[in-house]
Amino acid sequence: MNSISGFSSQLRLTGLSGFDTETIVQELMKAERIPLNTLKQRRTLVQWKQEAYREVSSSLIGFKSKFFDIVNRSTYMLSESSIKLMKATSSNSEYVTATAAYGANAGAYNIKVKQLATASYSASTGKVSGAIEGTVDETELANIAGKKLKVTLDGVVKEIELKEYTEAYNEDNLAERLQEALDSAFGKIGDESKFIVAYDKDSNILSIDTKSNSGVTKLTIDGTSEGIGALSELGIILGASNRISLKRSLVSLNNTLANPFNFDAGGFVTFEINGKVFTADATDTLEKVFAKINNDEDANVIISYDEISDKITITSKQTGAGNNLSIKDISGNFLGALNLGDITAGNDAIVSINGQEIVRSTNNFTINGITYTLHKSHGESSEGDTITVEQNTDTVISNIKSFIEEYNKLIDMINGKVNEKYERNYQPMTDEQKEEMKEKDIE
Repeated sequence: MNSISGFSSQLRLTGLSGFDTETIVQELMKAERIPLNTLKQRRTLVQWKQEAYREVSSSLIGFKSKFFDIVNRSTYMLSESSIKLMKATSSNSEYVTATAAYGANAGAYNIKVKQLATASYSASTGKVSGAIEGTVDETELANIAGKKLKVTLDGVVKEIELKEYTEAYNEDNLAERLQEALDSAFGKIGDESKFIVAYDKDSNILSIDTKSNSGVTKLTIDGTSEGIGALSELGIILGASNRISLKRSLVSLNNTLANPFNFDAGGFVTFEINGKVFTADATDTLEKVFAKINNDEDANVIISYDEISDKITITSKQTGAGNNLSIKDISGNFLGALNLGDITAGNDAIVSINGQEIVRSTNNFTINGITYTLHKSHGESSEGDTITVEQNTDTVISNIKSFIEEYNKLIDMINGKVNEKYERNYQPMTDEQKEEMKEKDIE
């Protein structure tokens, strides 16, 4: 026979009727687990000690970092500067403010700002965007009455219906009637219209724009909810505007720009700013090109668009006199299409401190431990303002008080750990003990 009688296929004791064999086995296993549980309890004690040491160590490191690290100059207790702080007060912060470092001499300093430092810049000589234009189909003008245009003026949207007249629309009355419709929808400024509408009979070009210095700026003409409306007869494209959109690609902006972009054979424009060469694809958005320029450390400039004036400005980040800005097109006409004109040179800051004239390339500079920040030029007849430097006793007292409080807190914590009562008769609980207790009892 290949099997032994008296044993089942499972590891069980058989033939012991009347005995609670499972309880017997559990009790036997408890005895076997005593050495393991003892090791686990010792390990838990070691972990608790490590956590306590780590807490003390972290507190000591934090205290040292705050009060004994030379990097934290304002709270470094081993430095004379922490107990001899100085402060500077301006008699007129509209013109100049100041801060005083350790080592600055106490006293009153008369300062007169004769000239602020400015940056070199180049701005569009005229509007970047062109008027909204369309090539009118004269043969269709007779059918334009009753059709609509959706016009958006600085965010206000209105649908304008071209009303019927006794005399049909033609090249002689088109501009006048469109002007009348726009004025009726958006009103006038006194007796002055907000719009300029013109029609060239020779080229059949209709142009619509906002009037400069009228207070209104962006005009957009689009199709109506019913379709393209009167756009077809007027030859105006959907979404035509008198202001450029930075989110549109360079090539698509050619319908809006007063001077369209010219691309090289590969469809690129290449230009140079402060010796750094940039290349832009015709499909790049103007916003992307501007971001590339503004984020370039070598170019060191800011280029921006002002929708109100409809002009582009490129400004050097470096203020002061000198050759801080140079721009030129290499291929294509990116800078030319933006109408950027001649460069206006920057100026140095000129101030008088206690009668001594000082020239600096920035509006923020330090002299004898005092850092001055210039905000506005004084008038010719002005006597200037006063910077008063004195010891900052409030901050010194605050630093010393903070040191004492943090020190006492640290000592109390360490003493608490050292003198903490430890009941050696109670060892960490085993997993079996925790299973038999409620969470509250375990705590």
